[in-house]
Amino acid sequence: MKAGSIAVTLAAMALAGCATMTEAPPTGPCRVTQAMHQRYAGATFRERLRRTIQRDANAPVARILRDGVPATMDFRPERIDIHLDDGGRIDGLRCG
Repeated sequence: MKAGSIAVTLAAMALAGCATMTEAPPTGPCRVTQAMHQRYAGATFRERLRRTIQRDANAPVARILRDGVPATMDFRPERIDIHLDDGGRIDGLRCG
């Protein structure tokens, strides 16, 4: 019985070594570079793009802002604000 549990443990450890490594989540604080502005300016916003922008900015939290829509004015250094124009294109990126 003891040999059986050792074999199971070894098999589990071998399979764990084959597991796909996942990317560490962003930890903040947010940082936006000029290269990011150039890369994303004018791009049509899609939800999958949110995760890419968050990763590039090291921001664990993202907020989508549109003109004329109320938003809180609190400053959160780990958050990136993605500003969209009326056509759903990225108009700007800002931390806070």
